[in-house]
Amino acid sequence: MHNRTVQIVQHMAPGGIESLARDLVLHLPGDNLLYSLEGETDDLLRSWSGIGAAADRLNGFGKRAGIVPRLVFRLADELRRVKPTAVFTHHVGPLLYGGLAARLARVPVVVHVEHDVWHLQNTRRRSIVAAALHLVKPRVAAVSAAAADALGRAARVGAVHVPNGIDLIRFRPGDRAAARKAIGVPAAGPLVGCVGRLETVKGMDRAVEALRLMRPETRLAIVGDGSQRGELARLAAERGVAERVHFLGLRSDLPRIYPAFDVFCLPSRAEGLPLAVLEAQACDVPVAAYDVGAIAEAVCPATGLVVPENDVRAMAEALSSLLAAPPLRPPRRHVEDRYDARIMFRRYEELSHAAFH
Repeated sequence: MHNRTVQIVQHMAPGGIESLARDLVLHLPGDNLLYSLEGETDDLLRSWSGIGAAADRLNGFGKRAGIVPRLVFRLADELRRVKPTAVFTHHVGPLLYGGLAARLARVPVVVHVEHDVWHLQNTRRRSIVAAALHLVKPRVAAVSAAAADALGRAARVGAVHVPNGIDLIRFRPGDRAAARKAIGVPAAGPLVGCVGRLETVKGMDRAVEALRLMRPETRLAIVGDGSQRGELARLAAERGVAERVHFLGLRSDLPRIYPAFDVFCLPSRAEGLPLAVLEAQACDVPVAAYDVGAIAEAVCPATGLVVPENDVRAMAEALSSLLAAPPLRPPRRHVEDRYDARIMFRRYEELSHAAFH
């Protein structure tokens, strides 16, 4: 049988969930497709050049806000047309719409991938997820042990632990001076890096606040874009650190950028198992991160620091500590041992097979 998987996400925009779905489309065997519940195809493509070779596999269904029951039937019709051997859903919206559509279309295999822990802490959301899982009855994969455990408690379902993985050939140590030249920051002086959407949940404001408490020669580079861009610039000006903060915008050349950083900061208020933390460590950049989601799994305990959530001073101290005494062991080893994308792809391929046990 010819393999074809369909990956279904809520909104195909730059982010960890969406990057994983894109990579599965490109690396799993077969002629695979990518569906976005929200957004029109042309708009989605214009907003993210990083979608790359998956651009011609993308279909945006233009879902509006609220509950749209007819979307289930529209998706089911599309699935009957393309005849996938497996459908993967990412997050609760795609599980409900895509999972039900896949069952109506009699797709042989449905796999739900759970990325986060935080939304299962909400009673209403937890009930919705549990009901959807019992209704669709998919195979369930969790990107972290924390997510697998949370699903077990919330919905009483077992999940296969498939850790996020990254391309260790693309993400590797590089030339620091060349990387800094590429992003237009001074060659000398300590540089803290952040990568992520400029939205409240990603906590970039807390990185700016931490910078204010660090030595005055320290700079902060923020890669990403979003609705909080202007607010973050205003905050930096109010705190007197505007000239030390570099907003680099949305970039598709992250493997070239990470080596510019002396330390990576993950200031998020909520997370799953973020790819950025793995990517930074693969480039031998140590990480300081708030203790949210599965961060404790992602950060190398020998080279990085996990600090209490919401404690900006603790973050500033952790970043300063890593800058003052870089780790003796390469952070990359932690990623090589646990988060190789080749292993991840193989596990998802196994899940997509009808004969999987």
